Amino acid sequence: MMDQDSTHYLSGRVVDILALFPVDEAGRKAFISSAFRWTKADGEFPEGDPELHHYIGTMFFHAEDHLLLGTPESAKLLGQVAYAWATEEKVPTKGIFLARMVLQFLAAKDIHRATLTFSNFIESGAQPVAAESKVRLAPADEPSPVQVFSDPWMNFTQLVLLSVQRDAADLFQQLKQKYGPLYGQENSFVELIEDIGVVFFNIPKPRKQSNMIQEMMATKRRS
Repeated sequence: MMDQDSTHYLSGRVVDILALFPVDEAGRKAFISSAFRWTKADGEFPEGDPELHHYIGTMFFHAEDHLLLGTPESAKLLGQVAYAWATEEKVPTKGIFLARMVLQFLAAKDIHRATLTFSNFIESGAQPVAAESKVRLAPADEPSPVQVFSDPWMNFTQLVLLSVQRDAADLFQQLKQKYGPLYGQENSFVELIEDIGVVFFNIPKPRKQSNMIQEMMATKRRS
């Protein structure tokens, strides 16, 4: 095992090299995995160097921000990146990573990039499919095949994406009611769904419930 100073120096060199990789460089993921294996094997921390973990976490956090604001190619890459994150985290429902990306695009009224992210996520690996169905994107269109996934987050994301393309406010409201228990515990998802309702269907955001006691105290202080 190397001493602490040597470990910190070499971890710094790893960070310097990693910073030179383009975001879409295929070898970046392999380099990160190798770096963590090295710090686990030869460093003092069994889970890998904490500073390296911090740098990687910060890098991925900012990568999401940049990809959301980038080009259509960025939207494609975001779908692949979201799938990679979900796989690395070993979560039972990968679709929550997909939903976070797609709903942000839809809240900005960008159906095209939302669709690119969705498609590239789905194509990045084998997805658990429960059934096949067909939907019409418009009343005059021929029915198009869609997959019904075992992952409720994937189904929710796909149905929201379909509803905004059909101008289907009633369907959107039904989705909110059906999937409310799924996303309702996360304020960020609630806000995204409310924003989507506003920009696509002119559904006003619900008024925040007021605290009567606080209002009474505020009124008393003003009087």
